[in-house]
Amino acid sequence: MNMSEAYINIAYAPDDNYADITAVSIQSAIDNCAPLKPRIFILHSKLSNVNLDKFREIAKASGAELVLSEIDESEFHGLPISDWVTVQAWFRIKIPELFPELDKVLYLDCDTLVDGPLEALWNSPVDGLAVGVVRDIWNVDKYVSKLGMKSKDYFNSGMMLINCRYWRENNLSGKMLEYARGRNVEFCDQDTLNKVIDEHKLMLPMKFNYLEPWWRGGYHEYGGENLALYAEAKSNPVIIHFTGPKPNKKGCGHSMVERWWKYAKRTPIANELHAAFDASTPPKNKSGGVLKSLFSVGNEFADCKKQRVLRLLGMKFKLGDSKKSNP
Repeated sequence: MNMSEAYINIAYAPDDNYADITAVSIQSAIDNCAPLKPRIFILHSKLSNVNLDKFREIAKASGAELVLSEIDESEFHGLPISDWVTVQAWFRIKIPELFPELDKVLYLDCDTLVDGPLEALWNSPVDGLAVGVVRDIWNVDKYVSKLGMKSKDYFNSGMMLINCRYWRENNLSGKMLEYARGRNVEFCDQDTLNKVIDEHKLMLPMKFNYLEPWWRGGYHEYGGENLALYAEAKSNPVIIHFTGPKPNKKGCGHSMVERWWKYAKRTPIANELHAAFDASTPPKNKSGGVLKSLFSVGNEFADCKKQRVLRLLGMKFKLGDSKKSNP
C-alpha cells in the first residue's frame, strides 16, 4: 500500500446476503471521497466469487484501491449472534490488528449510503480516543444503565471512525472478545463496543449516521437541542443508515430511497439490482397470530409517537404515551 498519499480507508464486512447493498454503499463512498483517494477494505468469510467480482468491478471502474481480507470465523467462536447480527459483524473489531500499518479507518455497515463529502468526518479529532460515533436513536438511557456505562451516550455502531493506533495500544479487540465470549449480550457486537469503549469516544453530529425509524412511525427519542440537530441531519445527511427493511427490496418506506437508487444506477450491477427489486416481495406483517389479536399489551408507533396499547377481543385501549427520555 502507498501510505504517502492522502487516502481515506473505508471498511465493510458483508456476507452474500448483503453483497448487493454493500456494492451500492461502496459506490456512494467512492463518489464522495474527494479530495481523498478511496481505499476500500472488504472483511469477509465464504463470500462467493461472483460477489467478490462485483466489488472488484466497482473499484476498477472508479480507480479505487480494493483490499480483500478473508477472515477465519473460528476466531469468533462463542460470541453472541442473533437473527440480525451475523458473525461477520464481529470482524470489524479486528481491523486495527489486521492492518497494523493503518492509523485510522472509517467502518460502515453494509446498509449505509454516503450522500455528502466525507473529508470533514475523516478529519474529525479522534486523537487519544477509540472512535468517533453518533448517538443512537432510542432507548439510550436504558442501554447505558443495563450495561453499567459511565458515559451517558450509547452509540449506533453502523458508522465508526476508528482510531486504530489507540485501539491497538489499549488492546480493545482483546477486551471486547473477553467481555462478550460466552455472555448473553442483547445487542451482541454493538453492546460490546459501547461497554468496552464507554467514555473513550468522540460524539459526532447526527448527519454522519442519519437514522430514520420509518417502520416505527418515525418515532425517536431525541429531545431538546438534539431534536433540532436531528432535523438538521435529515435535511443534509452525509451518511444515511437504512436500518429496517432495505431499499433494494420492495417494502422500504425510508424517505431517502430515491437517493439510494441514484447511486445504485451508477454501479456496474444496476440492471441486476433492478431485476432483483422487481422480483422481490414486501416483508410480511408480523401480526402475532390469533391469540395476540384476542389479547396483547405492547407498543404502537404513529406520527413520531409511541403508545402503550391493550388489545382485548378485537378492541384497542390506549394505556398512555411513552415519554421521550433522552435530552
